[in-house]
Amino acid sequence: MSLLNSRLHFGYLRLIINADISFVIYPRFLYQFFMSWKIIS
Repeated sequence: MSLLNSRLHFGYLRLIINADISFVIYPRFLYQFFMSWKIIS
């Protein structure tokens, strides 16, 4: 039971970390794309 709980917890932790990384990288990528598009036009 505790093994299942820890495994579930680890899965949630990985999901949270992945979401955190995407929240950090994605807006930065969007910002760079927007700035480069602004410079080109």
